[in-house]
Amino acid sequence: MAVKPPVMDPAILPTAEESKHVEHDDGSAASAVYSLVRDEQGPQYYASNQEFIDKMNVFLGKNPDLKLIQVQGEEIVFSMLVNDEGQVYLVFDKDSGALVSADPGRWDKNGYGEWIDAGLKDGESLSLVPGEDGHGYIVKLDAQDEVIAYLNTHEATTDNINEQWIDVVDGMPMKVWDGSKWVENGPVQYDIDLSHSPESIDDVAGKVNVETLQEDLKNLNQQILAAAEKQGIDPATLPLVQASLRVQSVDLRSKLPTQETVLVEIISQPNMDRQWVLTRLVDKNGEPMGVVASLLVVKDKKWGTESSEMAVINIVFDKQLLSKIDATGVTISREDSDLTKLADVLLREAGAPQEKINSVRFRVLNGPIKEGDSMMDNYDNEGRMNIPTHQQDWSDTLEILSLAAEGEYLIAVDLLLK
Repeated sequence: MAVKPPVMDPAILPTAEESKHVEHDDGSAASAVYSLVRDEQGPQYYASNQEFIDKMNVFLGKNPDLKLIQVQGEEIVFSMLVNDEGQVYLVFDKDSGALVSADPGRWDKNGYGEWIDAGLKDGESLSLVPGEDGHGYIVKLDAQDEVIAYLNTHEATTDNINEQWIDVVDGMPMKVWDGSKWVENGPVQYDIDLSHSPESIDDVAGKVNVETLQEDLKNLNQQILAAAEKQGIDPATLPLVQASLRVQSVDLRSKLPTQETVLVEIISQPNMDRQWVLTRLVDKNGEPMGVVASLLVVKDKKWGTESSEMAVINIVFDKQLLSKIDATGVTISREDSDLTKLADVLLREAGAPQEKINSVRFRVLNGPIKEGDSMMDNYDNEGRMNIPTHQQDWSDTLEILSLAAEGEYLIAVDLLLK
């Protein structure tokens, strides 16, 4: 079965070639042409392989609207016959109607061919890519030669062939074979409800993986913003983000893994709700290791501006990391391994407006990781956000939120209330 297409990145895939001529000893191309010749003229006999190839070239010469698409696979060349109308010639079984082969350009004694319309739009074209499973995959290319879909030949028939195209986004098919069926392979969907705040640490919208944290959070942020817009949340009512109080990791804080910490403050307007989304932070094995608090805020330097936009800021609470910090004797972390302080904030957030916390402060790790420190192995990558030096006009706020929109995150070591 051809159910394991490659990552369809044109930068790393062999380039398919177009041809109107069958080269010497190119049995793959000759067979692709013969599948049509056989259907139009009946079974043929050729005295030699050279005669076979010569006759196929004669046929191509008489049909200028036809061309071959070929690509080199692992010790094999894949070929398919296409025409100027955006169609590919495929062969189906006369009895069952099933496609006779997972690979294009194959004929069968009990088969018959059909021109299959690929439904190409302006600027799109057909091509071939080789798979690591030894099969060739028919693909659609956009005007920039990016793969946008491939033809799933598994259980393909004359009746369903037009529904067998699987979309490809950024090189990744949107459906994958799980061993028994096709399943969606699109972005993870989170259960986001901004009508109330989470009421416990376990009230999560889904999971984010520490191995793909930036990518996961970028996806999550987009869904939070879409939910907020759908719910009609007014950006002018949202909390404001400010960053202040930079402290160097020296003296009592010298065992912290980064060169400094910064206080990030989420300041709510009086009697206004604060929209939170919690997701469970898991390791590469899917085991829980903390939570991520994603807060909906205004993308501005002040409250109440009608033209303001919404943004999301992501704060990581890693229980394993907090435990490591606590074990060093550093007293900055007052969060325990059960995250009870964060849980207390969530409970108070669920109360009546006058009982709500006006401001929540997160002390976050900031700056480069100290040389030789291995405490933050999971986060030693580009996803961890560094807050720039504070400017009096709070321009750093907008820079922080621009980074957060790309899935960058802050790592909390402390939680303060005001």
